[in-house]
Amino acid sequence: MVGGFDRYFQFARCFRDEDLRADRQPEFTQIDVEMSFVTMQDVMDLGERVCKNMWAAAGYEIPSQSFRHMTYTEAMTSYGCDKPDLRFDMRLTNLDAPFINSSADFLNIAANEKSKSVVGFNLGKWSKSMSRKDVDALVKQVRASGCQTATFIQVSANDSEWTWKSSIAKFLTNDNKEQLKRTLSLQEGDMVIVGLGATNKTLEAMGKVRLQCATELERKGLPVRPLKGSANEFEFLWVTDFPLFTPEEEPEQSSTPSESDSNHSATMRLGTTHHPFTAPHADDMKYLNGTVEGMMKIRGQHFDLVVNGVELGGGSIRIHSSDVQRKVLQDCLKVDAENFEHLLTALESGCPPHGGFALGFDRAMALLTHAESLRDVIAFPKSFSGKEPMTSSPAPLSQEDLDVYNLQFRPAVNGV
Repeated sequence: MVGGFDRYFQFARCFRDEDLRADRQPEFTQIDVEMSFVTMQDVMDLGERVCKNMWAAAGYEIPSQSFRHMTYTEAMTSYGCDKPDLRFDMRLTNLDAPFINSSADFLNIAANEKSKSVVGFNLGKWSKSMSRKDVDALVKQVRASGCQTATFIQVSANDSEWTWKSSIAKFLTNDNKEQLKRTLSLQEGDMVIVGLGATNKTLEAMGKVRLQCATELERKGLPVRPLKGSANEFEFLWVTDFPLFTPEEEPEQSSTPSESDSNHSATMRLGTTHHPFTAPHADDMKYLNGTVEGMMKIRGQHFDLVVNGVELGGGSIRIHSSDVQRKVLQDCLKVDAENFEHLLTALESGCPPHGGFALGFDRAMALLTHAESLRDVIAFPKSFSGKEPMTSSPAPLSQEDLDVYNLQFRPAVNGV
């Protein structure tokens, strides 16, 4: 953009230094786009057109209306992750209010403390399809995933009398029960999974269990998510308003909450949620000159495209001001800006506002072909150890190979 190119696109071959899994390979292909003088909406509109044309070319019909949008905060509080699968319900619900003033201290503390939450989700029409063994396994998983504790609540009705089956039922007042009925829209026979503890860990744990619950029901042959080939098979979603910064460490616990907050605010170190070149939201620029707590409120102009719970791609509006970029690096991230002097110099010479996105081509192919792993749609995929089985690469070069190409190893000088 600094060099005068208005826009470009490329099929980029990329390398990733991260742990491998079914949806991640060390070598992959992405569709990369960068444009000058665009807004977030401009970039997302182009991303939608690209996806709709790809899906149409593969024989799928995608609704003409724009993809759904959801903020990062809504995704985390309602689904426990930033790439929610919207093909089924079971939304997470905050249950602090219904559990306030219960006769159990652990419920009261979780419901009243700012850093803790009580979270649950209703299995609804699928409740009767889950055995007690299935439910116990889900509760156990919630605890293993980081919640302080977890349980279930099952309700049944006999005429006008409601029966509550749960390890915490004896602690619930009539008012607690009535609020739970309203908050969760409970019906006769409903089953609710409940977790409580530190808010972020509880939301993440409940999000994982929500997905596990859908998988278990599908193993029983129940159509929780749309079947392959059905008209509503694919659910597209833009997730927006990510925090620009995230803390690199959890706050240390103290005997006094205010003391803990004070100590942690002085020592907290920030990292970037995505990368340090994402532009702050215009309305949040005022926090750049403030405290660490203020910086944590800054939203980045970043957006992810999620399909069926899979992150297909993402993009952002980039920082084009050298002053803002220097402040983000030096003041917010405590990074030596000299390492980025080439970038800062380029921005100072005059850089247009710009943004772009990248879509994972391999992930798109896996979605379109219903492949279980990226290895099924990539030529010469790597194993989980990073090896390519056909050629056994990467491998050390023998002296014979070096001689053929007139190559030699030289000892490192000053680490180079």
